[in-house]
Amino acid sequence: MWLSSRRGFLLAALALAGCGFEPVNGVSSKSQMLRNTVLVQAPTNRVEFELVRNLEVQLGQAVSKLYDLQYKLSVDEEIIVVSAAQEINRFSLVGVLEYSLVDNGGVVLLSKLRNLSLAIRLPVPR
Repeated sequence: MWLSSRRGFLLAALALAGCGFEPVNGVSSKSQMLRNTVLVQAPTNRVEFELVRNLEVQLGQAVSKLYDLQYKLSVDEEIIVVSAAQEINRFSLVGVLEYSLVDNGGVVLLSKLRNLSLAIRLPVPR
């Protein structure tokens, strides 16, 4: 049993290597060209701060600014489940993120709009 799963893993790895697969954030990937070159717009609230913090983990902090990442973020809370005791048991965060990657000359290289949602279940107090 162990040998057959090992063979399958090795065959899958060989197939992926043969088709030119490489991790997005790998050492030789094209995404490394963006590392430490994107200046993310400064946050104005807690939600934007979390967004910028996570982007800087992925992209690095801009050492040599070649690009600006500009965004508009709006997030709303929606109550999903209310118990008989009028306690909120589950809610959803729904958001819209519009972002643009702009070069130093002001040319928009990429512009996208994303809808985001996250359902959160609150722990029941005991």
